[in-house]
Amino acid sequence: MLEATTNPTETPVLNPALAAEAKIARIAVTVFPLLVVLAGVAGFLLPDAFKPLGPSVPYLLGIIMFCMGLTLTPPDHRWLNDPGRWCWESWRTTSSCRARAG
Repeated sequence: MLEATTNPTETPVLNPALAAEAKIARIAVTVFPLLVVLAGVAGFLLPDAFKPLGPSVPYLLGIIMFCMGLTLTPPDHRWLNDPGRWCWESWRTTSSCRARAG
């Protein structure tokens, strides 16, 4: 994903744009989980303050899942080329959901 550009006469130099992207990504993967944990603790300690947000939760989760889908790349879908694995994974997932549901 992030790659260094090389100059044949000098030592490898990291592309500044990629370095900035890596820094932003590092901040995002550090800060976002902390915000989720803090929001969870706040929701646990102050449930009445977050009750008005209740009807919005499915829509907010939909936005999060959509954005996660935007990060998928073609290599993430390699398993679709193997019908046997696709059938097995589909069966395993649905059967485990049914088993948990009772």
